[in-house]
Amino acid sequence: TIRPKKRLEPGDSYTGSFPSPFYPESLLRATDQEYPQWVTDSYLGLPTSLPQRIRTLALRLTQDATNPYDKAAAIEKYLRSNYKYGAVNSLPGFNEDRVDHFLFQSKVGHSDHFASAMAVMLRAVGVPARLVSGFGPGVTDEESTAFTVTEGDQHSWTEAYMPQVGWIEFEPSPIYPLRPRQAGDLAGFGAGLIGLGSDDGLLEEPELNNNDL
Repeated sequence: TIRPKKRLEPGDSYTGSFPSPFYPESLLRATDQEYPQWVTDSYLGLPTSLPQRIRTLALRLTQDATNPYDKAAAIEKYLRSNYKYGAVNSLPGFNEDRVDHFLFQSKVGHSDHFASAMAVMLRAVGVPARLVSGFGPGVTDEESTAFTVTEGDQHSWTEAYMPQVGWIEFEPSPIYPLRPRQAGDLAGFGAGLIGLGSDDGLLEEPELNNNDL
């Protein structure tokens, strides 16, 4: 967690850098399903009032998946392909489940709706998941290969827990590209800069061995 020494005011800015973790699909598919107890205790819970048709949909979407990563990818693809990002066109009624309303009635929503729906469906098929709120990639500067992120870039996404790896990000909202799973996609993620830096050796595919699992 990073906290400023003083409250940021309109017009203030800050800069920083970080090493972005990168895990290829081959590694994510190879993780086992032996979750730590602290994960299952906190990230599999669902209300008893959850409508059965949400569970049914999640099971149908993941019936051919043999590992948690492919289950998450199937749900992510379904949400990106079948729902519209935009102003909510109807509100759930009193005591109506909000995820159920989004999935089966409105089918339009913001990132909170997409991320919540994916997290709930993942939990329904036994994959620990959480909703994360933060910011999108912002505006890019091709010369400096930097991203400028402002308050207007607030965004929510879903993370699924993969044993031996940790929390892995997924992007169910169709307004942003899928999270990069290949080294050549990483530098230009969300920027239209796909492959940036890959020709000069800045990005290399990680070597995998048994110690990575």
